[in-house]
Formats: sequence, structure tokens, C-alpha cells
Amino acid sequence: MKRKLLFGLAISALCSTVVFSQKSPISLNPQFKVELGLHGVGIAYEFPLAEKVAIDLSTGYGGLNRNGGYILSNDEKVSFFAKSEIKYFRGRQARLDKGKSLIHNSGNYLAFQTKFNNNTPRDGKVIMNELHWGRQVDLGTNILFQMHLGLGHYKNLDTSDSGVYPGFGIKFSYVFF
Repeated sequence: MKRKLLFGLAISALCSTVVFSQKSPISLNPQFKVELGLHGVGIAYEFPLAEKVAIDLSTGYGGLNRNGGYILSNDEKVSFFAKSEIKYFRGRQARLDKGKSLIHNSGNYLAFQTKFNNNTPRDGKVIMNELHWGRQVDLGTNILFQMHLGLGHYKNLDTSDSGVYPGFGIKFSYVFF
């Protein structure tokens, strides 16, 4: 009786491993990319956490951040940033059913983003949290277009200034894999 029970459990575990290890056609894929956009220039790695959830980690250099907006001018220095963005992709099955591309995780998403911007000593260090709706579209030949709209909150860690700002971003990425 113990043998049959153990054999049954082993077969059950093996079958469930085979069933759950198969990748769904709407699953997200990891991608390493170089980005250029309103935020500056950087590198990013986006990897799936679940079938429709991914995290996009990036770092780079961009404009200074003042009151949730970016400033670039001849007398200003660029600043370092580090960003994490958790994305929930919506409607991937519907997109697939319509024959639209899912390459490079193309589609609409809802996201929560946290970004640290290391400005000049005069402007201080800024942390920004943002909720937004976004869209990323594969333009072919490993080029990815991304945009987002939302609402954010910034806090200057040196001066304690804080406020709410409209979140907006556009960037182009070259996806290596």
C-alpha cells in the first residue's frame, strides 16, 4: 500500500512539473536593453516575475529633476538615476487573438515605478514614486518604443521639498536579447 501511494505521489509530482513547466504563448520574456528617451540614456534589464508581471530595472544618466520635471541646459550637469518599475501587462491573450505581436513584451501595462535621481548639491537627491499606464511596442529589428502617462510624487531628500507631478515618459530601446 505504501509503495502504491509513493508511486502515485511520484507520478503526480512528475506530471504537475511537466504541465507547469511548459511556457504559455502570452508569457513575458527577459530582455536586456539600452535606452534613450526624455529621462536620459541608460541600460535596463526587464525580467518576468509571473506570466503577466515583470520588473524593469534600469540605471543611467539624465537631466536634473526639479519638482518632478527634467531640466537640461548648458550650465547644468547631468545626473545619475536608478529606477525599478513593476509592470502588470493587460490583455496579452486578446492581443494574441487579434494577431498582434507580443515580441519584446509588446502591449499595454499598469506600473508602479520608483526612481532615485542624484542631482547636483544645489538641487539635492530626489526620489520619485509613480503610478502609470504604459505601452510598449516592438518596431522591428530589436527596436522597442515605450511611453507612459500617470501621476507621481517626488521628495527631495536634501531639502525636504515634495509634491505631486504628472508622470510622462517616452523612450526608445535597443533590445539585445
